[in-house]
Amino acid sequence: MYCEMVWKYSSILLALDSSDLPKFAVAFAIIILVGWLTLVITMGYQLFRRTSSCCDFSSNDTIKGMSASERDRPDEAEKMRADLMALPHVSHTIEKDGIKLAALYFPQLMHSDHEETVDKIENERVHKIADSDLHAAVVDKNESEHFFCSAYSQSEYMDESAEHGSDNPFKGVCAVVVHGWQGHVLSRAKEALQYLNAGFSVLMPALRGHEPTGGDYSDLFLKHYDDLGTWMDHVTKMYGEDGSEKVHAFVLDGVSMGASNVLKMAGDPNLSDSVVAVIADCGYTSLREEGKWMLHKLPAFLRFPVLMATQVFYGVTAGVWNDKPTPLDCVRHARVPVFIIHGERDFLVPLRMGEQLYEACSSEKKELWIVPNATHATSNDFAGADYRRKRHQFIEESLHLFYKNNVT
Repeated sequence: MYCEMVWKYSSILLALDSSDLPKFAVAFAIIILVGWLTLVITMGYQLFRRTSSCCDFSSNDTIKGMSASERDRPDEAEKMRADLMALPHVSHTIEKDGIKLAALYFPQLMHSDHEETVDKIENERVHKIADSDLHAAVVDKNESEHFFCSAYSQSEYMDESAEHGSDNPFKGVCAVVVHGWQGHVLSRAKEALQYLNAGFSVLMPALRGHEPTGGDYSDLFLKHYDDLGTWMDHVTKMYGEDGSEKVHAFVLDGVSMGASNVLKMAGDPNLSDSVVAVIADCGYTSLREEGKWMLHKLPAFLRFPVLMATQVFYGVTAGVWNDKPTPLDCVRHARVPVFIIHGERDFLVPLRMGEQLYEACSSEKKELWIVPNATHATSNDFAGADYRRKRHQFIEESLHLFYKNNVT
């Protein structure tokens, strides 16, 4: 059958005279062009769908909403999230642009918070005993004590450079901890626990397109980075007057897409004077450059057309036609201290992007730390206690500048 088909088409080609050959060449070129366009449009659409899809996190799904490093240790990640959620916190929502923005706020840890919560657990345990459920009460008490013990005293969370109370150098400072692409509001529970145990209060916003915040698309183009400014205004309004929980300064800390968001805030001319420092872990210079890197193994005749097709889908569907100004553009106008962290073996957002961001940054105080052997968004895991010490030391130095400038 195959030989017959080959003979048939060979006969047709041999039967063509010279006047038919140009027509055949044109037809063949049209077929190739249509096939190429179909491939480019299909790949561009798939890339758009993949990068812009919402993250519909479910509390019953132990994997979705976890970072890459968390997926390698899901049990530990779930434990840290449980530790964090066992601490006093408030859920906040804001209406903006017709959608709901959501965040969790954790006030600065006080010894009284621990005692009040233990008393509450003890009362619940007594009620269970009254209901003849002694075994359940004992188990519940043991589990609750484990949560508080791990959250308050485990060495993996604790920062011994700061003590709570009057000697706390970070009293009144709120760390805005921002997750990355396809993350969740709790994706950075480890960092939140570290900040809380160092003496900060913590705000954890969910970015657009990441539940429970609304939005039809993930904001990879960072067009709504100023949502972070809206959240700081909200926290200042809610907690800026309370004597015991008064928030007077902020640290912006983001990873990956979150890092690029806080870098854009760093160069925003309307950035609040209450921002003390910006911590950016493995942020990209621009979405266009990140797209080029993600597709760099494709041949050139596909790479750039696919990027253009993806841009068209973003423009037509999401109303976003370009990524200007980029994080790289914004850091050229940064007025606050900026600490850029990047993994040496980050193959998702290449190290050169972190180096370019550092070189372009115009801040008087800036620092670049390349973490040996760390991959994308895993520097905190690879560097261990050094990560906390370096980050909090940078913030403390920035606070000295902040107070000095405010006094003068």
